[in-house]
Amino acid sequence: MKGMLIKDVKLMKNQMMFFIAIIFMSIAFSAMWENPFFAIGYATSLVSIFTISTISYDDYENGMAYLFTLPISRREYVMEKYLFGVLSTFLALVAAAAIAFGIGAVQKIEFSMDEFVSVAAMSLVMASFILAFSLPVQLKFGAERSRVALLLVMGIAVLIGFLTVKATEAAGVNLEAVLDGLFQDSLARTFIILVLIGIALLVISYQVSVRIMEKKEL
Repeated sequence: MKGMLIKDVKLMKNQMMFFIAIIFMSIAFSAMWENPFFAIGYATSLVSIFTISTISYDDYENGMAYLFTLPISRREYVMEKYLFGVLSTFLALVAAAAIAFGIGAVQKIEFSMDEFVSVAAMSLVMASFILAFSLPVQLKFGAERSRVALLLVMGIAVLIGFLTVKATEAAGVNLEAVLDGLFQDSLARTFIILVLIGIALLVISYQVSVRIMEKKEL
């Protein structure tokens, strides 16, 4: 497990330009939109996607078959990918939060800790959603076909979101007001609920990924 984590960290180091670009884009977008918290959602989402790319590197030129000649089981391999994804996303959240507070201090933007906590919670859930759906798809279909599958998944997610908004509008429910009230009434409770949703998604996804990996022919 430790060796696999070190391998993925070294892969991350080889993609340093990618992370530098994320930092600059986070700063630029946050400054232009006068919303320092934009960096949090932007950075955590992109870094969570990077976890998926490590599977492509592992599978390159039949590398997956070589990996399993080492003393690591398929379950441990899957567990390492989820662990790496969670750790890298959390580090991205911390770095993005530092950028957001730095931009806020420079531009003298006033914001509340409640706003920060709500944005951080939603960013973690979004990153969990990306990991939970993308990792099983990547393991099942591989680098090429997974792109099409992921586009379908994202399209379905957008369609569900659109239909949900339209349904609430038709029912005369102000969805934005409901969400604002949910955070304002009990921020701590909402944060815990969102984190638990993210954890539940990852646990279910992990079990699916393990089954996929155990049946996969290398």
